[in-house]
Amino acid sequence: MLLPALSAARERARSATCISNLKNMGLGATMYAGDNQDWRLPNRQAYQTNIGSEVNPAGWGFLYTGQYVADGKAMFCPSLTTITYERYFYTSDVAKSGNFKTGYATAVWDFPGSTGSDTWVSFKLSGPFKPWNSQYAATKAPSGPSTMPLGTDILREDNYLVSGDAVVYGGHGKSLNIIWADGHADAFNDTKGEFVNKNDWKVPFNAPGYILEYVQGDR
Repeated sequence: MLLPALSAARERARSATCISNLKNMGLGATMYAGDNQDWRLPNRQAYQTNIGSEVNPAGWGFLYTGQYVADGKAMFCPSLTTITYERYFYTSDVAKSGNFKTGYATAVWDFPGSTGSDTWVSFKLSGPFKPWNSQYAATKAPSGPSTMPLGTDILREDNYLVSGDAVVYGGHGKSLNIIWADGHADAFNDTKGEFVNKNDWKVPFNAPGYILEYVQGDR
């Protein structure tokens, strides 16, 4: 009887640490924006070489290389069981694409074209915010920073969260943690049962907007 209770208590502690990590990353993103005319971290660059490398980070990687987040372990959810821990935190078993390069997924709802090697995707933390870029997503835009998601601890089974056949599921059983553009972080509980069988939830292209709009709608 004690073991299940102890396991649940440990997972609650890990989830609390995860939210703390996300809050620190949100603070780092706010400081980055303060140094860059209110622009958040660019989360994608169009077809440039070495995306996500030491010299060309992407997404949350800017927080670490720019020393906005000093502890590399804070870039990964403590509930992850396997992490390829490298100096620049650009490669993990949970995030191998150039979009994220950390254990936490950054929100992507705009995708650069195939031309223009210097095309970066970003937005200002103060808005205005674009509608979600997905044929399956709602067309409305977030109402403000408190409803503008920056990232989450979503897990996935392939390399790209934006792939058409990506499978995502909550990082903490039936819940996932989210950081918002106003700096607050909280947990989203899956009331629709989408996380019960992770193989049933297929995500459309540029899915993070869709996922987080769903989260926003059920808050």
